[in-house]
Amino acid sequence: MARKSKVTIVRDVDNGFKRLLRITAGLKEFQPSIAVGILARDAGTAHGETTVLDVATWFEFGTRKKDGGTKQPARPWIRPWFDANRAEGMKRLTNLMRQVVAGKLSEEQELNKFGAWAQGSIQKRLAAGIPPPNARSTER
Repeated sequence: MARKSKVTIVRDVDNGFKRLLRITAGLKEFQPSIAVGILARDAGTAHGETTVLDVATWFEFGTRKKDGGTKQPARPWIRPWFDANRAEGMKRLTNLMRQVVAGKLSEEQELNKFGAWAQGSIQKRLAAGIPPPNARSTER
């Protein structure tokens, strides 16, 4: 008796995988980045030779007198903000990346949205005040 051969039909359905590969390959060339804080290129001058970046650095880390004592206490604003908002930031970036993959946002739009959130959040923190409070002499 002759054997009947079975015919197997394979169907290849692309549910967007090729498009996803194109998008992610493009991200490698795009080299996305976000800079948060006061940047040297944008610092400008505050008073004479002192730049806004100088003042921001003094607030972030504090300053010392020549004898080693504290002249201005540290009032960090970038590092504590980052620590407090790490989980929220990752959640937002993940959501934004999903929108990029879905074709709803470009990479640039994603970074702009994340940057605007970070900027607003840092400004809100600064407006609320950073401890320790100013000395009475500073307030006067």
